[in-house]
Amino acid sequence: MPKIIPFKIIQLDAKSFHPILTGRLGDDDINLILDTGASRTVLGKHITKEFPTIECEAEEAFAAGINAQTMEVEQLEIPEITIGESTFENLLVFSTNLDGISEIYQKMAGLKIDGLIGCDFLVKYKATINFKMRKIVLYP
Repeated sequence: MPKIIPFKIIQLDAKSFHPILTGRLGDDDINLILDTGASRTVLGKHITKEFPTIECEAEEAFAAGINAQTMEVEQLEIPEITIGESTFENLLVFSTNLDGISEIYQKMAGLKIDGLIGCDFLVKYKATINFKMRKIVLYP
């Protein structure tokens, strides 16, 4: 049975639109950017401190942002995360410092950002993104 996850659109300026998903990680409410340009799902270090890291290949230990600057990342397995009303188990993610991104969203939209959902997640769950209905349909 498909999982349907609603999202909202945040407009940072006249031509900058960003889909945002809400969820829970442990006791924390979280906001996640739906980022089809990101190859991997990334969560901020501030919400992943309690999870042990998993060794990854040397070339995966760094990620590049759109500005081509690299940042150090750690790979984690999240036992359980809720996105919308749907729960996902044993999700492999990267973790890094997202303070810079979160500051921009906090300043421009009053919203803290805890991570981003990348194409690894979207491909795994055969996602269909419907901007008219503001919903993602996933097929686990």
